[in-house]
Amino acid sequence: MDSTNLEKIVIEDSSLRVEKFLDNDVKVFRVSAGRDTSKEEVAVGKILAVQNRGVSDATYKRKGTGLYFPGIVKRRANVITQAYEIFAPNINKKTVVFGSANRTGLYLSRVLDAPFLPLQFISYTDNWQTVSNMKEPFIAGFDYCADPLIYVRFRPNELPREYKKFIDESENVVVCRSKDWTRAKKLGDGFVHGSAWYKHNRFKAPKPKLNTPEVRTNDWEWGLSDEIMGSVKDYCKKKGKNFLAVDYNTIYLFFFGTELVNTFYQKNNVKPKKFTFNSYYISHPYYEIETLSLPFCSYFANHPRKNAFIEKIQKETRVRDAEVFINNFGRDNVQEFQNYLSSRFNILKSCIGTDSWDDKNSSSRYIARKIKRITPKDWQFLTLDDVRGLMKRVRY
Repeated sequence: MDSTNLEKIVIEDSSLRVEKFLDNDVKVFRVSAGRDTSKEEVAVGKILAVQNRGVSDATYKRKGTGLYFPGIVKRRANVITQAYEIFAPNINKKTVVFGSANRTGLYLSRVLDAPFLPLQFISYTDNWQTVSNMKEPFIAGFDYCADPLIYVRFRPNELPREYKKFIDESENVVVCRSKDWTRAKKLGDGFVHGSAWYKHNRFKAPKPKLNTPEVRTNDWEWGLSDEIMGSVKDYCKKKGKNFLAVDYNTIYLFFFGTELVNTFYQKNNVKPKKFTFNSYYISHPYYEIETLSLPFCSYFANHPRKNAFIEKIQKETRVRDAEVFINNFGRDNVQEFQNYLSSRFNILKSCIGTDSWDDKNSSSRYIARKIKRITPKDWQFLTLDDVRGLMKRVRY
């Protein structure tokens, strides 16, 4: 951290840490779970950065064990609620967005001018015994950013009490998830209802020996359980709130995020000037939209449908400039994707690797320098009817 920092405020318990500091007159937010960053909670940092005209990094660390804490869902929801109260006390709560790790929920929050609340929480461990003692519903498995550790996604079956006041103060509620399905092994006696083991043989993490049947479970990474969807919907009905589910198969959910921002620009009578390709939460929705960028997810790199979608939007918008902010874990197929983008775009900036504020060459550092020169625009935000209209128009 630079000596130019003027302030530092931290909200944390042993399960989650949210911090804000000032560096060279830029407000910086960092969200971390123990010694690791959880992709879901990073989205909260991104929306706090939007509300404060700042920046938030997305540090991925592959080390750290024993990071499970009893009551993890309640504890993290409590820290997130406090973070909004302290760092964004005047945030517009007319609409509230819930979601999983899929990044489209993040852009929904940006164009609806709404808080984002994750309904999935991540922890890591290096032993099966810890997993077997967990008391909240979860799906355990492997992930590129955690191997050889066991990666555990906690999925509450009921809406956390700490989140209910957001709905109480709102008019509209949006839940965003992938509706793809995953094959997993059911965890039976001794495990919380709904818990499962997502097996993936290519990873090194310890694998349990299970004789239980396979089950279909909502996509382990970008999905949410049907139970939590029902819980949110029922609470909205009880409180008389408008409810909207934005759920597509994963690749189309990513496409929808791009279409959503484009619709936002159309409502404000502006045209995109560049494209930004980013992976997961190596995205910067405050900077991207203030600089009239259309965001594209870099996952599914070089997939025929993905490339066709990029080329369709490029033809419609005639955009030739692009920025590239992607990680280098597994599926991004970075070099091949860079070659494809270079063949179609003038690359203004490329930041490859983990997006840590500690790295002077990271995208968050680059963007922090840029946003100091931004004059925020007076936007007309989308309404729930705008989102519904887009969902009727797109055909995936």
